Amino acid sequence: MLDPATFKGVASELAVLVSAHRRAALLAVAVGRPTIGLGESPALARALERAGSGHAFLDASLFLRGSLVAQLADLIDSAIETHRTPVLRVEEQRASVRAGIRSLLELVD
Repeated sequence: MLDPATFKGVASELAVLVSAHRRAALLAVAVGRPTIGLGESPALARALERAGSGHAFLDASLFLRGSLVAQLADLIDSAIETHRTPVLRVEEQRASVRAGIRSLLELVD
């Protein structure tokens, strides 16, 4: 797994994260991304329950038997439809900084 800072950067670009790993799920929650836990871990289920709305846990054994496939699809659709805070790409940030510097230089001249 990536280091936490890098993972948070990647997760911040996602519309939704589906994970069986507690650490990955909690890092995605920390950056405000809807998270769906898929597994059999009571710890992951409790963590996502405490995280509040926008996060869910699905039991892997039920999912594998096919009884939760439609629910997963609905959760993903719902997460994608929610308005997420856009994250600026590095190129856009650089262009914005350059434009700001040019403006400042024009003021000095």
